[in-house]
Amino acid sequence: MLRAGLLRQSTSGVFSLLPLGLRAVEKITRIIDSEMQSIGGQKVQLPLLLPANLWRQSGRWDAMGSEMFRLKDRKGIDYCLAPTHEETITQLVGDARMSYRQLPLLLYQIGVKYRDEARPRQGLLRGREFMMKDMYSFDLTPQDALVTYETVLQAYARVFARLELPARAANAHSGLIGGDHTHEFHLLAPSGSDFILFCSHCGYASNAEAARSYPPFVPAAESLQRLNSVLNLDHKSETRVTSLVESIAQLGDYAVFGVRQPQGEQSALTHVLVLPRGQVPNPTQVATVLRIIPPAEPEIISTDDLKSEQFSNTPLSDIAVMLDSSLQQQRQQQQHSNNNSNAIYVNVRQSSEGDKCSSGSCNGHGTLQNQRGIELGHIFYLGTKYSKLLNAKVQHRDGSFGLLEMGCYGLGVTRILAASVEHFRDKHGMVWPTHLAPYKVIVASLDNKDKAMQEAAVALWHSIDNLGDYTGDVLIDDRTDVSPGLKMNEARFLGLPYVVLLGRAYKTAGASPPQVELQLRRTGQV
Repeated sequence: MLRAGLLRQSTSGVFSLLPLGLRAVEKITRIIDSEMQSIGGQKVQLPLLLPANLWRQSGRWDAMGSEMFRLKDRKGIDYCLAPTHEETITQLVGDARMSYRQLPLLLYQIGVKYRDEARPRQGLLRGREFMMKDMYSFDLTPQDALVTYETVLQAYARVFARLELPARAANAHSGLIGGDHTHEFHLLAPSGSDFILFCSHCGYASNAEAARSYPPFVPAAESLQRLNSVLNLDHKSETRVTSLVESIAQLGDYAVFGVRQPQGEQSALTHVLVLPRGQVPNPTQVATVLRIIPPAEPEIISTDDLKSEQFSNTPLSDIAVMLDSSLQQQRQQQQHSNNNSNAIYVNVRQSSEGDKCSSGSCNGHGTLQNQRGIELGHIFYLGTKYSKLLNAKVQHRDGSFGLLEMGCYGLGVTRILAASVEHFRDKHGMVWPTHLAPYKVIVASLDNKDKAMQEAAVALWHSIDNLGDYTGDVLIDDRTDVSPGLKMNEARFLGLPYVVLLGRAYKTAGASPPQVELQLRRTGQV
């Protein structure tokens, strides 16, 4: 992107878009505008400088941690540079005290966002300043909100189809934004920073952080009976954690881990996790189960460390035991009746490649495969999370007021630009699709000394530009200080769909009109 003149870096994680890059972004935004407005979206512009009071009211002023750019004005009042706009839009709509007749309401914007990334990397894919489309929906009931959610999901599919990007919807984790129903859209690519697990049998796909599956090994019913016996016998006030861990390890069918939870500046062992042999905990799922709010994270402690002297005096009575839900599934299948009241079953196992798919339509028939993906979009059903915190209500048919049901829907515009360059390329350079290319056509004269040919190139440039589908989309390389070979190589590297060359054939054909060479960049056809 640097070599092609799409952008230049200003500082770490911050870039200036140059004319070619900005033209591509404008074409992306036109497609997004078209699809968002086709489902009733109305475009707004929200401020980038946001007061701290709303963020404190939602609890995210502290939860955002060091990722938020914070500043004070001359009066000492706290502000932040917008990383997202849930609080702002909720206040805006809530203050209007709308009627049910005005719903559903979909408001969106396309603009700059800020996040203080610890390690900005991969250019526009992980920056501190980035361009994003964020839409917010407001509905009367949860059922209505889920209908809107599905409508936007389908609109996203159309956006990516028009961009010719094979982005894949995947189950996801909601993170700091919240909500209990969420999908990400990923472009599968080796340079992606996310891991996507998908089933080739039923089409299930999920971010590895949120994936659920059947492990390749689950202990037999007899082993589960012995495990329950160990838990029932050992869960006494005088028993130490090390004793329980050693007893479970001797069974040979289980992996045991500990969890430390952040408590102020200290952390304490609070849970013991029991999983099938060979499995490891998913820190994101553990944090969700224990309601640990990011950026705080649970610390996972290995079996060997749990056996160490450090925990030799830790009483088991202070510890909760959690068994992975895959053990419960096996127990139910075996109709095992020995109920253990000392442990709870939760989904804390890290799904991985080779696991059996557990989606309802597949139920173990397919096997999960793992690929890297670039996240391009993320959508959330928020419910009443923000409307409750900020008292945003709507008047119902009976005259009463109730909390608004919300959703939010993000698309990374500059991420899409970077992912497109990653996806549409070959060994020679970029290969833009027509509707996304900064320009559709490039015209170049290959004889720097022939003024008549140069004038003919300019005339041809104007002629093509006057064609309806190409108006404003034709670029001319009128440089006279570079070689013909360099012009051809750079035109190929830039990857515009059509390359029109005036060269030897133009001078020697002797035909009227003179002959020019038209190259199709995607196929190489002349």
